Amino acid sequence: MTAYKRRRSYDPVWKRELPSAVDDAADVMSGYEQQLTLNLNKPKDATPEQFEEWQEKELNWWAERQLSFVAVMSIVQVCMLGLMGATMLLNSILFK
Repeated sequence: MTAYKRRRSYDPVWKRELPSAVDDAADVMSGYEQQLTLNLNKPKDATPEQFEEWQEKELNWWAERQLSFVAVMSIVQVCMLGLMGATMLLNSILFK
């Protein structure tokens, strides 16, 4: 302990001793704790044969159907925009 007596202030609302500025500065200057990195999700590299098999069995199915998915969702989005405009038009007619 230092030669001088540290004065701690008391917080009556929270009913606790408040830390001194010296203690706070010591906590900040001591550095920040860092979590260690864990490499649990790092997969091993695939061989070219494994990649070709994966592309033929998994990726080609999605690639063949991707354009139709995007087209259907674009039509849905345009229809929703039209319904929103029709609702605003109907509201402006009804609530003049």
